[in-house]
Amino acid sequence: MRWLLLGLCLALGTPTHAHTLEVTTAQITLRDGQIAVSAHIDVLALMQTLKTPDDAPLGLLAVADPAVFDALAEQARITLQAHTHLSVDGTSVTPVDWRFPSLDHLRAEAQRAWMAEAMQDHVHATFSPISFGAQLTRAPSKVELALPPEVGPVLMSFVQPVSQLAQPGAAVTVLVPPRSLSLAPASAPRGHAAAP
Repeated sequence: MRWLLLGLCLALGTPTHAHTLEVTTAQITLRDGQIAVSAHIDVLALMQTLKTPDDAPLGLLAVADPAVFDALAEQARITLQAHTHLSVDGTSVTPVDWRFPSLDHLRAEAQRAWMAEAMQDHVHATFSPISFGAQLTRAPSKVELALPPEVGPVLMSFVQPVSQLAQPGAAVTVLVPPRSLSLAPASAPRGHAAAP
């Protein structure tokens, strides 16, 4: 009986591993006269599409030739900035205040992935946080965002926070307007979504 109880405890105590969503995500937040976009992009996969077939693996480049690795990271940054489309009410808006992962972070992730692959361990995609924003002159009725096709499919979400200070014990009622993300027409670039 003791062994059965021990076996049950061990079986129930074994952690399970949740699988993360391995797709680019972007959250568009509309608040206080500005748009903030927070994305998680596999920058290493983007860098892989930019390197030549003669280049060494990214993890090896990060150690043996950091200058080439850094140049690929810079190309990835330029690609993201040049091919990201943000528009408000049909008018193109230039994203500002870009934030990218550090070169040290990218090098470490490339080395980790390369070592895992060398040991024939499953390598999950590494999604790095990237953010940017834009100032608004008036409340928009439509916001559109398209990330470069090289980042693959993008799961987008739209957030418009509402807040109110409540006195102690007072209730706050929030009226929730119907909202939905709608897919852009088929002629739009991949990853393009509009929020009415």
